[in-house]
Amino acid sequence: MLMPEDRTSGTPSVMAAAGQTARVSPPLERFEVEFRRRLSTLSRVQGLLSRSEREPITIGMLVRMELDAVAADQSGRLIRLDGPVVPLVPGVVQTMALALHELATNAVKHGALATSGAELDVSWRVWKAQSGSRLLLEWVENGVTLAPEKLADAPAGYGRELIEKALPYTLGAATSFKLKPGGVVCTIDLPLAASGEDYVA
Repeated sequence: MLMPEDRTSGTPSVMAAAGQTARVSPPLERFEVEFRRRLSTLSRVQGLLSRSEREPITIGMLVRMELDAVAADQSGRLIRLDGPVVPLVPGVVQTMALALHELATNAVKHGALATSGAELDVSWRVWKAQSGSRLLLEWVENGVTLAPEKLADAPAGYGRELIEKALPYTLGAATSFKLKPGGVVCTIDLPLAASGEDYVA
């Protein structure tokens, strides 16, 4: 089921997040925990957006913000971030922050940030398509041991639906989310000219 969007901004709304969280988190206690962390993400994003006229929001800023928020106690883990300074238009920020939050949370619970000796690589780059500049972000986990049954029949939770359905619908992104023997590999490829001004790397 595709997440409903906020009709005023074109991005997932608080009510949409609540509905999706309730659907995949039936026990009340789990719903409260999951919903609170997603509200915290939206709150962090609003803080960034309130300063966006003075300080452009970049993809690197979003990645670091969500990793710092979710994985603050993972200083001993191997995390590599690499990419240029790429500013984002405000309409992209909220949905991308939610997607990064879900990836980071999954890594802390089940993936590279929960496994000793595992690695997380997050890289991004700008490339030129015929339609204009695009941002390609790659989230790659290595060193995670996943059971064969989990690889064969992985459920589509809130985070996966957000990446595979909401991002293409709201941002025109091309996305891929795969569970491999070493961990999650996710790519998000989205246009950067949503504001009508092409980006020059």
